[in-house]
Amino acid sequence: MKSIFYLFLLLTILSCKEQAANPKPEANTKVARQLSETELYRKAYDIADLKLLKDPSKFVGRFTITKRYNNTFFIEIDEIANGINLCVKQPVVFMNDYREYDTTRSLPFNQLCYWYVDASADSIKKAFLKYDSGKTIKDIECSRCLDPEIWTIEIYNKGQYSFTTKDYLRGSDSAFVNMLYDKVKMFKKNNYHIKYDR
Repeated sequence: MKSIFYLFLLLTILSCKEQAANPKPEANTKVARQLSETELYRKAYDIADLKLLKDPSKFVGRFTITKRYNNTFFIEIDEIANGINLCVKQPVVFMNDYREYDTTRSLPFNQLCYWYVDASADSIKKAFLKYDSGKTIKDIECSRCLDPEIWTIEIYNKGQYSFTTKDYLRGSDSAFVNMLYDKVKMFKKNNYHIKYDR
């Protein structure tokens, strides 16, 4: 009787070791997918990672906002020659389930670019430079709020990377964001969607 008990105990221990050696498929998926949801989102819409830039002569800025009940959109500034290129990008297809996203394929988005020179270009660049601290700043007032409007500004300024994210707009932040909306013609009346001139 004791030998049967020991045999049963041995089989139980061996089966536990076998289960530990073969983790569940969900665990493998999590290990295989090492990108965060934000990184997957940016990869899906071909949004470059500014932290990876190496050009010491380049100035690039990006404003991103996730508005309530709306898609995320991006406004990017790229300094070229004697002016700046200001582009707005907005997803056409909204990606709901990041786990199902095929990372070898990009999703479509609308894009519209504007060219600014001289004083206009200088004022837009100067507005971005206010956020060029060389630091990562996260200022979230309502961490438990449901569906907050989160906005971020990333800047790559000749080798220095800055990142600011907030969930509120006040004072100079509000003036900056409204200036950007005006420059790319996105307003509340058109539900902050890209407006093509005809």
